[in-house]
Amino acid sequence: MEQTIHLIQEKPLWGHGFHGFSREYMPRQQHYFDAHPDATTAQLADEIKHPLNEFLLAWVNYGVLGALLLLLGILLPLIVFRRHPLAWMVVGTILVFCTLSYPLNYPLTWIYLAIGAGAAIHRYLPFKVRRASLATGVSLAVCLLTALPCDIMLSRAHNYIQRSGHSRAIATYGECKELFSTFPFTWVYPFRCHQYLYNYTYELYSMGHLDEARQTATECLQYANSYNLQLLTGDICQMQQEYDSAITHYHNAAQMCPVRFAPLSGMLQTYRQTGDTIKADSIAQIILHKPVKVPSAEIDAMKEEAKRVKNEE
Repeated sequence: MEQTIHLIQEKPLWGHGFHGFSREYMPRQQHYFDAHPDATTAQLADEIKHPLNEFLLAWVNYGVLGALLLLLGILLPLIVFRRHPLAWMVVGTILVFCTLSYPLNYPLTWIYLAIGAGAAIHRYLPFKVRRASLATGVSLAVCLLTALPCDIMLSRAHNYIQRSGHSRAIATYGECKELFSTFPFTWVYPFRCHQYLYNYTYELYSMGHLDEARQTATECLQYANSYNLQLLTGDICQMQQEYDSAITHYHNAAQMCPVRFAPLSGMLQTYRQTGDTIKADSIAQIILHKPVKVPSAEIDAMKEEAKRVKNEE
């Protein structure tokens, strides 16, 4: 919450723009733990994709006007249905969930908002404005329908990933890329690009297409700067033998989520590959003494690797 408030304070009027929260929040968390390495909140910090408050998210992305418009959109049905107790219950429920979760991620909430806006427009606006609003609504509905082929193709690619069909997933993501560049599907890209680009990057990396994976990861950073993306980019750089860049990305990931072990393991492997035994020993020491939040076989393997490095001294 603290970092979210700082983002709002930086640009309270106009916000950080589309994808502003996903692009700006995790780097702020990284800088905070860089400046406060002994912070007691380090064990609680994890990857944050949403502030769990729709009004704060709208404020970060679009400024105070965006937050006020969201509030107005939720309250708008009460103008028409203010005498119906059910309307007050529905609006109250949505308001509560907007302050504690992310209901706007679900279609049912948007259907409710559309019905409320449509009813208010039909009752209170002049005929010419209603006709223009109807045309706008139909246009938006057509746009939403154009998103279906993209979503179906992305779902197919995700299914291939789950079945370890990396080559088929890459082919499907390639088809998605062509579809996104074709009218009328171009508008869909900004709304789907983050997850699409990250998954595409991972599949390219898994199949050894390192140059293309690096390029896609760089593009993804324009929309979302996350722990997983920094870690994956570090792995790509390590495979490309760009060791300084790999260390930078591993460090970014480690400071974004100090509780995680994977970035430290990546740094350890990189220093061993470069023959820097002093830094490798230092990272191994950190891994061995780092408290474990959630025990797992992967963490046990990383600690065993760190022990081997210490024993090689």
